[in-house]
Amino acid sequence: EYSEGHRIQIRHHMQFADFWYSANGRFTDLKEYCTEIAQQAGLILDADSAFRWLATGGFAVEEPGMARALSYRVGGLKIVAERLAGSQATWEISKSNFWRLNLTDAVEQKFASYQDGKILPLRCYRRGDKTLPVCGVYEHVVNALSRNMDGVLVLEDCVNSMIREDGCDGNEAAMLVSESIEALVAEGWIKSKAVASRPFIKMKQPSSIPR
Repeated sequence: EYSEGHRIQIRHHMQFADFWYSANGRFTDLKEYCTEIAQQAGLILDADSAFRWLATGGFAVEEPGMARALSYRVGGLKIVAERLAGSQATWEISKSNFWRLNLTDAVEQKFASYQDGKILPLRCYRRGDKTLPVCGVYEHVVNALSRNMDGVLVLEDCVNSMIREDGCDGNEAAMLVSESIEALVAEGWIKSKAVASRPFIKMKQPSSIPR
C-alpha cells in the first residue's frame, strides 16, 4: 500500500507537469516544445479536461477519507486547472441531483492507512486501479447514499452527521462533502443523473485554493 500510494502520487505530479508545460505553450519561446509535449500527452486545454487529466490517478490514496490529489482538495484542483487553461471549470454535481452508489464489480477489502507512525487497516472497495476507503468524509457519503439518492437529501444527511459526529463546521462540512461526491462521480463510484422535478445544488468556486 505504501509503495503503490507513492507511485500514484508520483504519476500525479508527472501528469501535472505535462499539463503545466502544455498550458504554457502560449509563450512563444516554449511554444514548439510545449506543443509537442501536449500532443504526446493527448491534452485538450480547457479547464474540465484539465481537471479530469490531473485527477486520473484517483483521489483516495493521498489522504484516505478526504478527496485530494496532487496535495490539493478537489476545489483547489479545479482552480489550478482554471488558471492554467484560462477557462472556467464546472462541477458535475451541479448538473445532476440523483446519485446512486455504484459498487458493481467492486471487491470489499482492507486498505492500509499510515497515521502517527501506525498502520491502520481500513475497510475499502476496490475496482480495477480505483480505491474507495470507507472512512472520513467518504464514510459519511457512503452511509448517506444507503439511505437516500436525492442530491439535496444526501448532502444534508452528510453535513448533519459530520457536525454531530465529527464536530465539523457546517460550511466546511458542506464543501468537503461536495468535493467528495464530485470525486466519486469522476471515478465512477457514483452514478448520477438529472431529475427535472428536484432542485439542483449550485456550487460556487472558492476564491482561494483550499488545501
